[in-house]
Amino acid sequence: MTAETDAAIVQMEDSTQRTVPRDYLHGVHDALAWVCGHTDNKPMTPH
Repeated sequence: MTAETDAAIVQMEDSTQRTVPRDYLHGVHDALAWVCGHTDNKPMTPH
């Protein structure tokens, strides 16, 4: 899962490689970072 978190960061930083919307990537990153214990901030749920 840590590799997926890193991959999300790479895609957010490089718009030429981005295949999905930035907001989606940001949500994926936040969720994975929380699950992996890299942050205590629980990701927000979509509306």
